[in-house]
Amino acid sequence: MNLVRGQYIDGKIQLPGGSKYDPEESRKKAILSQVGNDQEIILGFRPEAVRVVEEKKIAAEVFLTEMNGSNVLLDLHLGEKDIVRARINRGGKYQSGSKIYFDLDPQMVRFFNPATEAALVMEKTDE
Repeated sequence: MNLVRGQYIDGKIQLPGGSKYDPEESRKKAILSQVGNDQEIILGFRPEAVRVVEEKKIAAEVFLTEMNGSNVLLDLHLGEKDIVRARINRGGKYQSGSKIYFDLDPQMVRFFNPATEAALVMEKTDE
């Protein structure tokens, strides 16, 4: 699992390298409402959650590509030190050093408390 430290600011997560992740799904927003504004948070996602997109979402630089059957594994730089792994369909050509943009499947995103490393979950209500 990719674990990226960021800052939760005004409903979005500021990531290394300057991009922001906007958790559009209401359930994710409810989970993040437990985090105070301008607080550190860990964004977790599996490599298969990554979707390469044309519009400017999360910017990255391709560090390494590896063919893996019908998939391509990409190691992506988010900032100077942060590298995440993506598993995408074998169709695009990605060269080391090229810039790409990606988004995340919201069903495959998790958030973690950086102090305890515990997963943040929906608070239970007495309904």
